[in-house]
Amino acid sequence: MILKLLKWYPLFCLLLCTNFVHAENQLPDPLKVQAEIVPNEVKPNQPLKLILHLDLPTEYHAYSDKFSLKIDPSSGFQLGEFKLSPLKKWFDKFSNKQREGIIGSGQLQAELIAPANVTTNQLS
Repeated sequence: MILKLLKWYPLFCLLLCTNFVHAENQLPDPLKVQAEIVPNEVKPNQPLKLILHLDLPTEYHAYSDKFSLKIDPSSGFQLGEFKLSPLKKWFDKFSNKQREGIIGSGQLQAELIAPANVTTNQLS
């Protein structure tokens, strides 16, 4: 079940930081994100997979080294490492070097561990 990231704000306070480069027009917030947790029913101490579906307009790209993912410590959830895919390479005219990141669409996946006192309604 795909949920909008804002629906989870009280639980995760998720911060996704990216830098974007656009050749001509500067549009606010070009990154569209939809979030999913698998499985969608959460039990105490259960490992979960957080999947963020990322979508950028074709003229944008996002550098992989500029993504970060944080969780509100008061939620009790533990956050593992994240993986960004598919990674693509391009020559970046601004830094004058080869860069890696997302062009178009991709996913950011991370493992979460639910706290011992989690309730299913925390995710709705």
